[in-house]
Amino acid sequence: YRMLLAPLVASATLTLGMVEFNDRVLPEANHRVKVLLAAVHRKRPALSLKGREGTFVDFPGYSLLFRKVKGEKLYGVTLYGRGKEGITTVLKAKWGELNISPDGETLTVTLHQGEVHQMDPKEPERYVRTNFSKYVVRISGLRMGLRLEEVGRGDREMSIGMLKDKIKELKAKAKKAELRISEIALKLGISGKTTDEILSHARAISEGKLSRREKGTLRGMFTQWEVLKSYRRSINKYEVELHKKYSIPVACIVFVLVGMPLGIRVRRGGLGVGFGLSVGFFVVYWAFLIGGEELADRMLVSPWTIMWAPDLLIGALGIYLLLRMGAK
Repeated sequence: YRMLLAPLVASATLTLGMVEFNDRVLPEANHRVKVLLAAVHRKRPALSLKGREGTFVDFPGYSLLFRKVKGEKLYGVTLYGRGKEGITTVLKAKWGELNISPDGETLTVTLHQGEVHQMDPKEPERYVRTNFSKYVVRISGLRMGLRLEEVGRGDREMSIGMLKDKIKELKAKAKKAELRISEIALKLGISGKTTDEILSHARAISEGKLSRREKGTLRGMFTQWEVLKSYRRSINKYEVELHKKYSIPVACIVFVLVGMPLGIRVRRGGLGVGFGLSVGFFVVYWAFLIGGEELADRMLVSPWTIMWAPDLLIGALGIYLLLRMGAK
């Protein structure tokens, strides 16, 4: 065990340094790169949204959500118009295009093949849906200059504090969406302990005979449900990034725990065996990290569980091997 002390101290020191690096240095470096890329992509704004699929992109008075970016087009587009009382207009389109004015102040969103959903938050039954082949929205006040403080940050450009604040903000918005769903449910006489139960009952009711007013109210509820799901996805995405800032540095300690006993066990096998095991553990860890991030973003597993699973599993194996080594 004495042999393990020095590597553990070194790995713990490296872990603390990496946490600090992930919190302060890396986000700022990523953000500065984004600022430079913003200059390149101003004429082709859709390209600058690569990597932000499935999360909200906020603009003055609007929030943009999209499924895929291909070339200069966005696919599976949803644009939420925010009023003082919350989301009042939702535009859904198969695809859309973005254009920024030369001064960087106005964004023109051109949507194709979709529908407009309009609702009064105070009176959800006043719901209107309209189809369109083309719909143009102009968003002013972008201030898309090249100054660092004016460019929005993605999840990988945020410090630990920023991520916590963003998660708190999104949870508050999700709570409001849940309350709106509950309010609509009360008007329709739908009960349920959770939002999921309420929506399940609402879907069952929607298959029956309803008045035009009731159908409009139900559509309003389903629209709020889509908003809520989007908030939940965004929360998961930011929580994944938050846990990664700690779990990846802790891997330094984990690999020391598993590396020391394995190194002693395979010393007779030569360099090739040791190298193979090292690569194997790294691949397993990386597969957990990448695959787990995808699962968490899809809300199939909790961010905490999947981001810490490789550290816990490999660390437990390392401790087990150390105890076996000590027993011998």
